[in-house]
Amino acid sequence: MDTLKDIYLNSKPVRKDKVEKIEVNCTFINGPKVEITGQTQEDYTYGVRFYAGNELVHTNEMKINRWCTHFRSYYTDWKIEVELKEHQKIIHTERFDLTGKKVVIEFDSKSMGDTLSWMPYVEDFQEKHNCEVYLWTFHSEWFDQDRYSNIYFLEDGESWSNVYAKFSIGLFCGEQPEGNGDFVWDRNKNPRQPFDMPQQEIITDILGLDYVEKTPHLKYDRSPVRDGKYVTIAQHSTAQCKYWNWPNGWNEVVKYLKTMGYDVICIDRDKGYGTSEVFNQEIKGVIDETGNKPLQDRMRLIHNADFHIGTGSGLSWLAWAVGTPTILISSFSKPYTEFQNNIIRLYNDNELSGYYNTGTFDKSNWNWNPIKETNTMNAWHSMETISPIQVKEAIDTISNNSHINSYLMAPLVSDDAGVDVNTGKYTGGLPIEDRQYPDELSWKVPEEKIGMIFMPYNCHKTFPKWAEPWVKAKDKHNLTIAAASNMFKGYADLGFSDESNQETLRMLKNDYKDFIDYVWTGTPRTDAETRNMVLYWLLQQDVDVVWCVDSDEWFTDKEIDYTIDYIRSHPQETFFEMNYRNYLEDNSKYYDYKAGRIYRVKRFESCHFYMDTHMHYDGIQKLHEPTSELGDYRSVLGSDIPKKHVHPKHYSWNDDRKDGYQPGNNKDRIEYQKIAYGDGSSWKWNDKKDKVEKTDHSFWNEVDIHDE
Repeated sequence: MDTLKDIYLNSKPVRKDKVEKIEVNCTFINGPKVEITGQTQEDYTYGVRFYAGNELVHTNEMKINRWCTHFRSYYTDWKIEVELKEHQKIIHTERFDLTGKKVVIEFDSKSMGDTLSWMPYVEDFQEKHNCEVYLWTFHSEWFDQDRYSNIYFLEDGESWSNVYAKFSIGLFCGEQPEGNGDFVWDRNKNPRQPFDMPQQEIITDILGLDYVEKTPHLKYDRSPVRDGKYVTIAQHSTAQCKYWNWPNGWNEVVKYLKTMGYDVICIDRDKGYGTSEVFNQEIKGVIDETGNKPLQDRMRLIHNADFHIGTGSGLSWLAWAVGTPTILISSFSKPYTEFQNNIIRLYNDNELSGYYNTGTFDKSNWNWNPIKETNTMNAWHSMETISPIQVKEAIDTISNNSHINSYLMAPLVSDDAGVDVNTGKYTGGLPIEDRQYPDELSWKVPEEKIGMIFMPYNCHKTFPKWAEPWVKAKDKHNLTIAAASNMFKGYADLGFSDESNQETLRMLKNDYKDFIDYVWTGTPRTDAETRNMVLYWLLQQDVDVVWCVDSDEWFTDKEIDYTIDYIRSHPQETFFEMNYRNYLEDNSKYYDYKAGRIYRVKRFESCHFYMDTHMHYDGIQKLHEPTSELGDYRSVLGSDIPKKHVHPKHYSWNDDRKDGYQPGNNKDRIEYQKIAYGDGSSWKWNDKKDKVEKTDHSFWNEVDIHDE
């Protein structure tokens, strides 16, 4: 590349001894900055272009010995071009590459929960970019720095220099200019609305990382603290709306724990806390470990506890970080805000819940609440909807499972099918497609408990008919039935409202309250996230198997009976795929479609859905195909439910959809699929014909269309 000096000398004769070298310096300290220094004979103008990937996001013009910047400070695949305007020539191109560079990451929050939840991803960032990471946090002493050997922890007052990039991590928002009390996030610092995501995802969003829940490496003594079984509790927080405000609730819980033989240890910093008007009294009957003690002492105490009970505060995050099962009581935030593993989350979805996630919470006001400012404890008591009964039920559940999301391996019959009896992993034997099963099912595992995940939405007209065989099957097969009935996030992004589902919700909660054991509804989430909310509840009910059925999938009595018998007759299988008749257009034709729907959930450390009904198991290897996720269910032994016996109807793309399922019509569903899955759908919308039709997708090269 020609230097500016070369360009200048070739354009106009000048005294060479008066021309200095021009330097372009690019840094990324909370955003990209371009500085041009040097000396020239002419008053040149420099054009600076900032690209995010291939998208031009900002331009600027400047003179020598000046600088310019762009305000976007979160991780971006930057490319910067500097042009000598008079010659229309690019004199410098800078591509953002952190390899081997010095990078500072700064935590903007002192909060315990923020600090603990964000720390794991600093390590992920360093490993991804192979850079030198210098971390500033208010609490570096909490972490095992030997485990974080590739991260340099900056000490208080320690300066840094020669840094290529710097990222600030936080929830950056402020009051809108109108001064109406509403808050808005800073779109230059947080790529997405931070109130709509888990607290941990804030840092992965800023740093451009994939989000998977992770715990930090902490430095503390793990040896036992005391004899006997005990529970730790903590009631205090930084605003009254974060408290569990049920009158005398904590005292009732303590009494109940004692009847179960637990010592109860209070680990708050303060015995009582609040304001002169709203003061939270100390909890009675507890072992007092309050006081301003080193956090490592708290870590050790919580680590050795049977479980912890707390609110959405730092000490609950600490329990999660040290691996202790936690009952989290919070009306303050939506359940997705905090951690999802090793937890029973108590939350009642109503107008007085989840107000943190509206973005209106004023953390500077102790007495702020979503309705009006209140300064009496009685007013706070009247607003709380989580009762001691719910907490006691959670205690019963958690005391019977030492780790809520960790389960022992279910026993396997034998390893005849190529299954390791200790791990459940497929080790050999006949490929799945070559194994043969008899038509008549014999040996069964009757003790297995089956949990159903139903997804009824906007289907009040068809649900009674759809549910008939399941009502019969519930008692016959001892099914535990849970349902999620909420709009998927993609439809919310398209502007649909939830009003169309109100009749379905009323029907589920009233007409079918004896049939459906649990109904979850809440803020629009992805397909997989919605199923997980129901899955977590079923795991707490100690189910062995989960079976996913959507409201556009129609089964007969015989098909349900055969499927359940088949599951119980094949204990060596971890998952089962279902063969559907996917109906087209006017229901006169269908094609065969197969998808994973049934999963055993106790064979590995934990499990969750990661896409649609695709199950992730912790503790298994990655499937040997590029598109699969680490822990994909297809890495272990599974089989099909035989199609000749079970071949249910699936109404997805027919002209007259049988369910409703999600709002809108087939045209709207095409737009939803673009949001949720990109443009890889096998379907498109034909505006001229006003109907859905197949694309030229390679999928159709392998599909046989059958007449009904």
